[in-house]
Amino acid sequence: MLTVLGIIFPVFAMIAVGYGAVRKGLVAQSDISGLGRFVVNVCLPALLFSAVTSSDRSDFTQPLYLSIYAVCGLVNMGLIWLAVSIAGAERTRRAAATLGASTPNSAYIGYPILLLALPEIAAPVFAMNVVVENFLFLPLGLMLLEQAQTVASPTPFAMVRRLLKSILTKPMILGMFAGLAVALLGIPLPHAFVRLVDMIAQATPAVALFFIGGTLVGLPLRGHLNYAVLVASAKLLIFPALAVVMAACLAFFGCRFSDPRLFSALILSSAMPIFGMYAIFTQEVGHEGMASIAMLTSIIGAFFTLSALLIILL
Repeated sequence: MLTVLGIIFPVFAMIAVGYGAVRKGLVAQSDISGLGRFVVNVCLPALLFSAVTSSDRSDFTQPLYLSIYAVCGLVNMGLIWLAVSIAGAERTRRAAATLGASTPNSAYIGYPILLLALPEIAAPVFAMNVVVENFLFLPLGLMLLEQAQTVASPTPFAMVRRLLKSILTKPMILGMFAGLAVALLGIPLPHAFVRLVDMIAQATPAVALFFIGGTLVGLPLRGHLNYAVLVASAKLLIFPALAVVMAACLAFFGCRFSDPRLFSALILSSAMPIFGMYAIFTQEVGHEGMASIAMLTSIIGAFFTLSALLIILL
C-alpha cells in the first residue's frame, strides 16, 4: 500500500499544486496556456525523441500491445456510442461522448504514472500509446465531431487528409519520427545534445501535471451530468476491463507478452483519465460543459481506480 501511495500521491499532489497556484493567483491563468504550449511543443517532442533513440526498436514496436490497445479503444468507442444513442442523445453529444471515452491522457498523467510504476518500460510504452491515440483514437473522434456538426459535412477523404496533415505536423509526432530516423540509421548523437534532450524530457512530468491542475480552474462545470458520468465511467472502467478480457483471451490461446510488465502497462494506460484538450475540442459543438465535468470526474475518479489497479498489478 505504501508503494502504491508513493506512486499515486506525487502525481495527484502535483495536479493539486497546479490547481492551488492558479486558484490563489500565484500563477496567472493566462500563463497556463503558455505552459501547456511549452509541454506540447518542447517537452513532449524531446521526451519522445529520447524514448525512441534510447530504446531498442523492439521495445516500442510490440504488435500485441499495439493491437490490444487499439482494438479495445475502438470497441469502447462503439459501446459508448451505442449507450448514449439508447439514452436519446443527439449526434453532437454522441460524438463528444465517443471522443472522451476512448482518448486517455497519456501525455500529462499517463507517462508520469508509468515512470513511477514501471520506469524501465515507461518511455517505449508512452511512445506506443502516442502512436495509437494520435493516429487512431483522436482522428476518429474528431471526424465524428465534424460530421455531427452539419448536414453538409466534408467528404471522409477530405477530413482524413486534413487530419493526417494536422497529425504529421504535431511537434511530438515529429520528435518521435526524428528519433526513429536516428535509431534506424544509427546516427551518432553528440553527448551534449543528448544531455540537453534528456534534461528537457525530465522536466515533462512535473510541468505537465502542474499544467493539468491549472487548467481545472474555471472550467465551465455546467452540462448534462448523466452523460458526463457515463463518459468518465467508460474511460476509467470499461476501457481497462476490455483490455483485461482481450489480453486474457489471447493469453489463453498462447499469445502472451514477451515482457509481463507490458500487461500492467496496458491496463494502466487504458485506465488513464480523459485527455486534457477534451473540453476545447467539444467547445465548437456546445458540449464543453459536459466535457469539463467528465474530465474533472475522470481525474478525481482516477485517483481511486488507478490506486486499486496499482495494488492489484504491482
